Amino acid sequence: MRATTFEDGKSVPGDGGSPMYGLKLPRDLNLSNEDNIKVAIDKLTMAMSILRTAYRDLESGMRPASEQKKADGPVPAYLKNQLANYQAGLSRLTGG
Repeated sequence: MRATTFEDGKSVPGDGGSPMYGLKLPRDLNLSNEDNIKVAIDKLTMAMSILRTAYRDLESGMRPASEQKKADGPVPAYLKNQLANYQAGLSRLTGG
């Protein structure tokens, strides 16, 4: 646990094992008043975000590399047009 490091925003165990995900939920969530409810909602929202990240990491790790999406082939026309629009806007903003 002490050798755990963080790379790209994820915990990486020092022994090279699987990443660990902590939900960071306090044991004393209290719903007795409006302020405590807001705090509890914030904590639960954060925990749900961590669960989604863990699911995405697990799901993408289960697919063989051959099945994962590859960026190859021609660029679609709509994407070329969108890039041209962004470049034109950037040029206008920078005075170029």
